[in-house]
Amino acid sequence: MNGYTGNTLHIDLSKKKITIKKLDLSMARNFIGGRGFGIKTVYDNTRKNIGAFHSDNVLVYSTGPLTGTLAPGSSKISICAKSTLGLIGWSHVGGHGGAELKYAGYDLIVVKGKSKNPIFLWIEDDKVEIRNAKHLWGKGTFETADLIREEVDEPNAEILDIGPAGENLVKYGSIVAVGRRRGRTAARCGLGSVMGSKKLKAIAIRGTKDVRVSRPKKFFKTVQKIWDMLQNDPHASIDHPKYGTTSLIEALDSSGALATMNFQKGVFENSNDIGGWAMTNNYLWKGEACFGCTQRCGRYVIIKKGPFAPYAGKGPEFETLAMLGSNLGVKKLEEIIILMKLFDTYGMDTISGGNSIGFAMECYQRGILTKGDVDGLDLSWGNYETISKLTKKIAYREGFGNVLAEGVKKASELIGKGSEKYAMHTKGLEHIGGDPRGQTGFALGYAVCSRGACHLGAVPRFEYGGTPECGLKMFGSKEAANRLGVKGKGRLVKWSEDLKAFLDSMGICHFPYHSVLSTFEKMLNQINLLIELYTFATGVKASREAVWRVGERINNLERVFNVREGVTRKEDSLPERFMKEPLHEGASKGNLVKLEQMLNEYYEARGWEIKKGIPTKSKLEDLGLKYASKELQKLII
Repeated sequence: MNGYTGNTLHIDLSKKKITIKKLDLSMARNFIGGRGFGIKTVYDNTRKNIGAFHSDNVLVYSTGPLTGTLAPGSSKISICAKSTLGLIGWSHVGGHGGAELKYAGYDLIVVKGKSKNPIFLWIEDDKVEIRNAKHLWGKGTFETADLIREEVDEPNAEILDIGPAGENLVKYGSIVAVGRRRGRTAARCGLGSVMGSKKLKAIAIRGTKDVRVSRPKKFFKTVQKIWDMLQNDPHASIDHPKYGTTSLIEALDSSGALATMNFQKGVFENSNDIGGWAMTNNYLWKGEACFGCTQRCGRYVIIKKGPFAPYAGKGPEFETLAMLGSNLGVKKLEEIIILMKLFDTYGMDTISGGNSIGFAMECYQRGILTKGDVDGLDLSWGNYETISKLTKKIAYREGFGNVLAEGVKKASELIGKGSEKYAMHTKGLEHIGGDPRGQTGFALGYAVCSRGACHLGAVPRFEYGGTPECGLKMFGSKEAANRLGVKGKGRLVKWSEDLKAFLDSMGICHFPYHSVLSTFEKMLNQINLLIELYTFATGVKASREAVWRVGERINNLERVFNVREGVTRKEDSLPERFMKEPLHEGASKGNLVKLEQMLNEYYEARGWEIKKGIPTKSKLEDLGLKYASKELQKLII
C-alpha cells in the first residue's frame, strides 16, 4: 500500500498473544491515520464506563501516511486510549519512533489486556517479541532505554518507555520517546500510567523496510515546494531553529497571558531570565530536530557553572519553562532545566505536574494547607528544593505527593476547604502555560477540546497573526483576528480543530505548517500543499472538502466518545478565575473570558445541539458516523 505498510500489530498481554492483521482500508480512507486511527480503534474496542486501568482499555500507537517519508515534520506517532480522566485521551510524540515503526512494517500497534509481570516489546521488522522487564521495573526512563538497547544489541533502536510515575499510576504519567539524543515526550492524559497498569514498561522498535509513495516524483516536487516555503519564511528558517518554542515566554508575558503563580497573574517579573533569549545565549548548545524536520525546536543545553554543573542534556521548551518556571515562581533557568530532567526521568507530564504543584503552593499561600499537611515542606513560591522533593514524592506516591499524584481536580476534592476554586483544570486536565484571559480563541479551544484543557486541539494562532479582513472573510468577524475579541472565535476554533485533526491524522508535526499566516490566499496555498502530499503519497485523490470532513469526523467521534462518558455543555467550561477574576496588570489587564457567547457560535458552527453541546443525528450521519449516531440516540433516550 502506498503511504501505508498495510499491516497492524495486535498484542494481547493477558494471553501473551501476537497477531498481525491487515489494515482496514475503510478506516484508512475515513480517518487517514495517526490520531484518526487512534480514536476509531479506541471507540470500537472500549466499553462505556470502564476505567483507564481496566484490562479492556486498549492502548493504540499509530502512524500516518506521511510518517517516515520526506515530508517535513513527518515524525509523529499518536498514542490513544481512554485517559486517566475517563475521557478520550490522545497524545503525540516526535523523535524517530514513528518512522521506525513504519520501517518495521506496521501502521499501528493495538495493545490490550494486562501482563501479570513487567514486560517490554521488542519489534525488529518481522520479529516481534514479548520480553521480561522485571529487571527494568522501577528504573528511570533514560536508564531503561540504555539497558534495553544493550539487551537487544541494537544501538539504533527507538524506545517508548515509562518511569516510576507510570508504574505507580500517577494520573499524569507520561511516555518518553528516548532516541539517540534523549528524545521527546507524549505527556498528556496519563497514557504512561495506562502503560504502567498493563505492566508494559517499554516498546523498543527498529525497522529496515521501505515506505512507498504512489507518485514519487510529484511527491518530491511538493516536498521541495514546502522546503522552499520554510526556507523563505524568517520564522521557520531563523526564529524556530534559534529559539524553538521558548520565545513564547517573552511573547505571552508581553501580552499579559503568561501563567504565573497558578494563574494569579499574567506577567512574570523574571520572564527575561527564563525565556528564549536567556536559553539561547546562556545555555543552548544546539537545536535538536525530530525525524525529517528543519525546525529543530528541541533544545540541547549545557550548564557550565554553578551548583548543577557540569550538565549536558535535553533542555526545556515553552510549556515546561512556563509550568515549572513562572507558574511556580522559579526565577533561575538552570533550576527549571534540572526539574525538567527529574520529570522526564520519572516519566511525568511537566504541564500537569507543574500545575498540581502550583495549586498546592497557592493553597499554602492562602492558609488552606500548612506544613503539617505537606510533610513539613515549605511550599513558598519559587522554592526549588521543595519542588524537587515534591516531584519525587509525586512520582512514588509518597506522603502528600500521593494527593497531588491524582491531579488538581481530585486533589482539590481530597483537600476541600474551598481549594476547588484554585484547581486550574478543564474536564480534569490541568491548564497549560497560556492564560485564557489574554487569548480568547485559545480559551475556547481549552474549553471544548476533547481531552481537556489543551492548546493543541485547535491552535487558533490566527488570532495573533491574522488580519481583520481575512477574519471577516473566513470566520464572519474582524474580531477573529484580535486575541481579545469574541465574535468569530467559535468558527475559528472549529476550523482550527478540524485542520489540526487532519494534520494529526497524517503523522506530521503541526509546527512547520502553522506559521502565523495573515492572508486567505497563503492559508489556502499551505493547505493545498498538504493535500498534495496526501494525494501523491497514497494515490487517493483528495479535495479540501474531503480532508476537512476527515478532521470533522475525528472531532465528532471524539465528542460522541465523551458524551457516552457523561460530557455535555456543562463540562465545556473554564475555571471560575478566568471568567470572574480580571487580570490586574499587563497587556491583558481587566480582561475576562466571555465563554458562553463563543460556545453558542462554536456549537452552531459544528452543527451540534446548542443547549447541551451534543452532535446531532443529521451531522453524524452526514459524516458517515451512523453507528455512533445510533449509540448516541440510545444514550439520549
